Amino acid sequence: MRPPAGGTPAPLHATAPVKRSPGQPSARRHRSETEGRLVLRSLRSRNLRRRGARTAHQTANAQPPTARTRATADRDRAADDRRQSRVDLRAAHLDDLTGVYTRGLGLLTLQHEIDRAHRSGEPFVLAFVDGLKQINDHKGHAAGDTLLQAVAAELRSKLRSYDPIVRVGGDEFVCAFSNTGLEAAAGRVREIQATIEENQVGSSISVGFAELCPGETLEDLTARGDAELYRFKPTT
Repeated sequence: MRPPAGGTPAPLHATAPVKRSPGQPSARRHRSETEGRLVLRSLRSRNLRRRGARTAHQTANAQPPTARTRATADRDRAADDRRQSRVDLRAAHLDDLTGVYTRGLGLLTLQHEIDRAHRSGEPFVLAFVDGLKQINDHKGHAAGDTLLQAVAAELRSKLRSYDPIVRVGGDEFVCAFSNTGLEAAAGRVREIQATIEENQVGSSISVGFAELCPGETLEDLTARGDAELYRFKPTT
């Protein structure tokens, strides 16, 4: 067929333009988003497989705890508990003047240490420090307070951080030495006694000791320590 004269030939196959509704993504964009989701899904799956393999490897190589490692862990936890218990007690129940335990909870702490010594079979010594009242009587309470603070400071500096020191009376201290024999405990306290008498001119203190025997209580130790203390205490 010949086109009309002077006219434009019509296309053999006329195609109407594809219309997209507003907001509808193009085919290329849709394909790109689909591929992106597939890639992310593949990465997540691979990471999960790697994590599972690593966990399985660690589980396979983990060694079951032995009785020895469990015992070591138990001792470490017990030591941590004791240290934390002492920190809490010191913070809440310290003597205002000297910074050592007050009588009430101090005696309770000593009893706990005695119970532990009986269970473990370790040596345990109580040391008694007295003789400070005469300073109050002769030099006044201010001088007496100064000496009390000096004695407490010396005890803290010479004893271990976990050795309890208790102010059981106005002028008397009791301190405990766990896992320590009588000779070693006496040597430390004698050093304190010498330092006090050297630095505090005209002052002297009395000391006594009692080593724990099987079956003894805190009252038994205190009675023996007081007896030795007053045996060497000056009468003037």
